[in-house]
Amino acid sequence: MAHKIYCTRENRRRLKELQIELRAKPLGRPGKKAQLNLVSPGERNPIEGKFGQSKVGYGLDDIKAKLQANSKCWIASIILVVRLVNLTRLVAYCLNNL
Repeated sequence: MAHKIYCTRENRRRLKELQIELRAKPLGRPGKKAQLNLVSPGERNPIEGKFGQSKVGYGLDDIKAKLQANSKCWIASIILVVRLVNLTRLVAYCLNNL
């Protein structure tokens, strides 16, 4: 489930062009199939937790690059590090349970 501030019309259009599924409250009047678009709290909590971990532990909230390209590079690098940490935890867990 995406945060409301990221669900602008422009972002929705861009995600649709990139064929990325946006799980957020749709714009306009709720339809009859609105129940199908809900995300359970158990599905959302790990995602929100990773954003919090990225902000606090890896400095995602403290990027001071002046150019947009540099900011994107910093963000991508932080996400890469978070994913590598998760991968190493998974590998360590699998090796310990052999």
